[in-house]
Amino acid sequence: MGTTAAIVLAAGKSTRMRSKLSKVLHPVCGKPVLFHILDALAAAGAQRRIVVIGHEGETVQARVEAAYAGQNIEFVWQHNPRGTGHAAQQAEAALAEHDGPVLVVPGDAPLLSADVLSELLTAHTGGATLLSAVLDDAGSYGRIVRAADGSVEAIVEAKDATPEQKAIREMNAAVYVFDGKSLFARLKNLTPNNAQGELYLTDVIGMTRAAGEPVRAVVAKDNNVTLGINTRVELAELNEILRKQLLKELMLSGVTVLDPATTYVEVGVTVGQDTVLHPGTHLRGETQIGEDCIIGPYTVITDSTVGNGCKVGPFAQLRGKAVLGEGCKIGNFVEVKNGTLAERVSASHLSYLGDTEIGAKTNIGAGTITCNYDGFTKSKTRIGADAFIGSHSTLIAPVTIGDGALTAAGSVITKEVPAEAIAIAREKQSNLDGAETARRQKKRREKEERLQNG
Repeated sequence: MGTTAAIVLAAGKSTRMRSKLSKVLHPVCGKPVLFHILDALAAAGAQRRIVVIGHEGETVQARVEAAYAGQNIEFVWQHNPRGTGHAAQQAEAALAEHDGPVLVVPGDAPLLSADVLSELLTAHTGGATLLSAVLDDAGSYGRIVRAADGSVEAIVEAKDATPEQKAIREMNAAVYVFDGKSLFARLKNLTPNNAQGELYLTDVIGMTRAAGEPVRAVVAKDNNVTLGINTRVELAELNEILRKQLLKELMLSGVTVLDPATTYVEVGVTVGQDTVLHPGTHLRGETQIGEDCIIGPYTVITDSTVGNGCKVGPFAQLRGKAVLGEGCKIGNFVEVKNGTLAERVSASHLSYLGDTEIGAKTNIGAGTITCNYDGFTKSKTRIGADAFIGSHSTLIAPVTIGDGALTAAGSVITKEVPAEAIAIAREKQSNLDGAETARRQKKRREKEERLQNG
């Protein structure tokens, strides 16, 4: 057996999605649908991955090339699409010299796993091998028609099926392994003799059997791997299935999820043992959470790293590659954006820490803001170790506050604060005795005059 190639059918318009974005770029648990497929193919050993593009093809290609720079992913165009067989035909030139198995997979089945694809490749000993599933109602899916010996005789599309064939519960999952040379020879002989007037890839199965070659169907152990996306409803359903799977894996690895129904974790997130995720927690992108942490409730962490023993939340946000050292505390209504906090930094209330470096054991008082953007440039605030930032301090970046320094509450800090210094940057308080009584009397007289004058 030669090297394995894969053709991903991703050219469909999918009008039922009602979206300007190609359906293969819609995210499922944070990763575009097509990326799920490409990653599964690579993990299953496909050395070449060829994506057939059409609708919004330029955008699809640009997104894939940006995410998979340097990897062997090729693109071919399907102009004026005329069915799945026509889509597969477009890869012929790219695979003209290929002498090994060819996987053909849909671009809209994000739960299709590397394990399932590997199982198909292992089962394939020539001819054609396909993935099927047994459903209570096969609905609009093509039906697997088996011969008396149990081999696959044909695949009949639902719109072309007889009443007897529609009663068949085994459906075609549109995932195939073919021998490369024979696949393209048979694709050339496809004809649009069907209710849709299209070139069906499924007709290759009948041709393979007619040539005396074996056709096998591997029945999926989990029907979810066969599910595709054609509507926003199905997109939500697959997000839910994968989210539950990810949370289950975390819980089995030693993470406590207090309310899985309201906890959201994306592909690529890691969480350490004995960490507790409270309701309303969202962990996104490449976020890494250490051990023994408490996250949430109602906290969003995106592409950030949280060290062991941290407490983040409630109502907190980390984003932009924020990094928390061990034992940090980020409390309610605190946001950290592109900040690096050393161990045991505490910011408990109502603060924005953007583009910031903070040393160990520093305390950030309530209402502190790092003013990191002047309308043109993002600048950095550097705060040393064991510093004390008083409540409602405003730190105008770029600025540095030294180790062990203190800023008085309400200060606007625009200049460097040396180590161990106290910075006070606010107007001196002055009290005008009796002034408020006089002010109120004046305001009352003015109000009475307005009322009298109508």
